[in-house]
Amino acid sequence: MAIGKLTLGSNVECDFITITQGAVPSNVGELTYEPAWDANSKFLAKFDNTLRTGNLKADGTPPTSWAIYRQKVGTETMDYVMTIEGAEPFCFDYMPANNAEYMYHSFARTDSDMSEDKRSKPIKTNWGAWTLFTLDETDEAGVYIPNQIFMFQYNLEIGDLSNNTNFNRLETFTRFPIIQRSSSNYLSGQLKGLTGLVDCSGRYADTVSQADALQTLTTDARRKILKDMKGHVMEVELSGSMVFSVIPNMQTEPYYATLQWSEVGNANDIRIVVNGE
Repeated sequence: MAIGKLTLGSNVECDFITITQGAVPSNVGELTYEPAWDANSKFLAKFDNTLRTGNLKADGTPPTSWAIYRQKVGTETMDYVMTIEGAEPFCFDYMPANNAEYMYHSFARTDSDMSEDKRSKPIKTNWGAWTLFTLDETDEAGVYIPNQIFMFQYNLEIGDLSNNTNFNRLETFTRFPIIQRSSSNYLSGQLKGLTGLVDCSGRYADTVSQADALQTLTTDARRKILKDMKGHVMEVELSGSMVFSVIPNMQTEPYYATLQWSEVGNANDIRIVVNGE
């Protein structure tokens, strides 16, 4: 779990702050004790004219990897994205929500050392579409790579969203009824949009293969992530048949696709990343 903040109370004299994994050394209480960075260290601040938490030396030794974290602006926690190894120039993070602002943090590392935090400027996400991902598993639990990405952007019709709580009204021997409710509280809805793309010249076109790819979603057992334009990131599953309709009296006969979806899980523990190989 990432540590976003450390606070010292008032009237405290502090020689150092060290966070370590495993047992605390027995000589910590000695007046001459000074912590040193080792393989179990997670954080170390000795207040020697810096507040750097790392120990990577500026002696020309190149880092072997970079640990990347994402932080939503306004929060005090960071979410681990992935580690970029030395031969990989970059990575892609597919989990940011729309209509939100993020900063990315990187920590350069060697086999024994780690640098201080290098952070990006705030980045505002703004995608004018609903996006549906199908995911392939990796060898690491909870980590996925995108298999297919569908963007619902043109002539988009969203429809109503429901949280699917069911209510039952029971009559009583008084003026007022008793209301019973289910524990269901998941979102579901419907998306409708054109299946094709608009090219650089502003011309719309769609193909049979694009419609076929949407059709296979109804039988695709892969996990799926749906992002809306408001900021939801949901694990969903299709809950109805894929319905296609054609706009008549047009030369290209544009296709509409309509899909029904239901939220089936919490997406907070899912990471969707691709390295830059």
